[in-house]
Amino acid sequence: MKKLLAFILAMVLVLGLAVTAFAADDDEPTTYTITMETTTGHTYTAYQVFAGELSTKTVGEGDDATEVTVLSNITWGADVKGDGSAIIHNLQHDVNPILIDPATGENYFADCTTAKEVAEVLAELTDDSEILREVARVFADGVDHSKGKSSVVEGDSIVIKDLAAGYYLIIDDTEEMAYGESYSDLILRVVEDVNVKAKDGDVTIEKKVKDVNDTTGEETDWQDSADHDKYDKPEYRITGTLPASYDRYVSFYYNFHDELAGGLQYTANNAVIRLYENAAAVEADTDKTGGVDITSAFTETVTGSTGPGTNKTVIDWTCEDLKAIEDVTITKDSVIVVYYTAQLISSNWSSVADYYNPNTAHIDYSNDPNLNSHGRTVDDKVTVFNFILHIDKYADEVKEGNELPGAAFTLFKKIDGEWKKWDSTNAGDWSEFLFFGLDDGDYRLEETTTPVGYNTIDPIEFRVVAVHDVESDDPKLTRLEIQDMDGNLLNAVVLGKNGTTYEGEGNFNLIINHQAIIDLDIVNKPGAVLPTTGGNGTILIYVIGGLMVAIAVVVLIARRKKEATK
Repeated sequence: MKKLLAFILAMVLVLGLAVTAFAADDDEPTTYTITMETTTGHTYTAYQVFAGELSTKTVGEGDDATEVTVLSNITWGADVKGDGSAIIHNLQHDVNPILIDPATGENYFADCTTAKEVAEVLAELTDDSEILREVARVFADGVDHSKGKSSVVEGDSIVIKDLAAGYYLIIDDTEEMAYGESYSDLILRVVEDVNVKAKDGDVTIEKKVKDVNDTTGEETDWQDSADHDKYDKPEYRITGTLPASYDRYVSFYYNFHDELAGGLQYTANNAVIRLYENAAAVEADTDKTGGVDITSAFTETVTGSTGPGTNKTVIDWTCEDLKAIEDVTITKDSVIVVYYTAQLISSNWSSVADYYNPNTAHIDYSNDPNLNSHGRTVDDKVTVFNFILHIDKYADEVKEGNELPGAAFTLFKKIDGEWKKWDSTNAGDWSEFLFFGLDDGDYRLEETTTPVGYNTIDPIEFRVVAVHDVESDDPKLTRLEIQDMDGNLLNAVVLGKNGTTYEGEGNFNLIINHQAIIDLDIVNKPGAVLPTTGGNGTILIYVIGGLMVAIAVVVLIARRKKEATK
């Protein structure tokens, strides 16, 4: 019996402890968690603007009935400055006409004196996101930013935990925004365990160039690299997108910033800027006539030096407010595209630019729907390659010490089926010649001045074939081939990834200013030695002639003697 009583007593004590524990749990206030469905790397703070009691109620009837969370017994939240009177004052005196009831001409919050009354007005206006965005901005000025609950990262989620019941303002307060990203709009939320999708989204840029072979007429699609000769005008395309939160902005700044290498010359105001409904519409517009021309909405500014030997030319196309453009519809899915050309002008050794003519572009844009701040995208790079033809002239197959001055050459390029003069050199006291700014295609080299005593060379025809990265963040020239007109390989070069070394066969190198050099050695042959006046041939003729005269004289004398004896 004693053992049984002891067991029962023990069970009573255990049950008593359990009941106490349960009671303690019931006394603790319920807290809630908000999970942000947004780009990782952002940080958020939740500020309680209304405190109260959460409950649910049924809205609608039958199949349309839904349960919604409501906040009752509303007071100002723990994170509001002072007694909340500043928020009411700002709501009533906000200069934004969005807070004016068009039916009465009165401010929606004109009669509010308490947090409850402000909440009741908001409850009537929840279908108007424009009004809520303006109210959120007023709340953002009225909360104490030293308070609030900050977000933390849990696995792949960003969460704000331990939130008491209430109505919260959620602010994206990311300190270091990544390239291309935007701040999320202000969020107003009745707290409960819920996932919230923050509207931010990336702004992206894509710069492309087209490649054209002058000999074949073949044109590529838009790509990250091309090769053009010094007379070409490469065509460029810069494509920009908008953030997912675009519709939340009151105004939106947008600026294309483009930097051209010194070997490219831009002609002012040749750019055309077009607005497309979406990315698919851009790709479908092969003749660049689709979408809407909004060039006049942008201001073009050209800075830096233009021309060979300079560092770069900087072009900005700026629209202070996309939302102010009239008669167009711009949404978060819209795409804005700049089309323009720039001419390659490298023409001599002292003025050539880097052989790959690097070009970079980025976009500066409004990145916070709540403040007037700007972000920028990453730089996107394209390259335009061209090459130098280097000729050494020799008088003998043994080249060293037998350099031959006095020649001149003309280089032709096959364009539209015809050999057209491309460039020429002058004769002089040198044996080395340079032709700048070649690209792929067929060429013909003719010797237009021949050194005295040497035969003119037969024209040399050759084909330049260049291979380079067409999809790359940093495109490189990967192979250069020199072929005869039948396509037979004369030499081939494989460049290292850094673009400054190579391995393979052929006379090719990279020298000053990273110029890609094609070497061509030419040997002239002396003319054949023929008889000349004043030589042994003339003496032989004289001797034979004298003998013939002497024989004629002898015959004549003999004939006369014979006649005299008759």
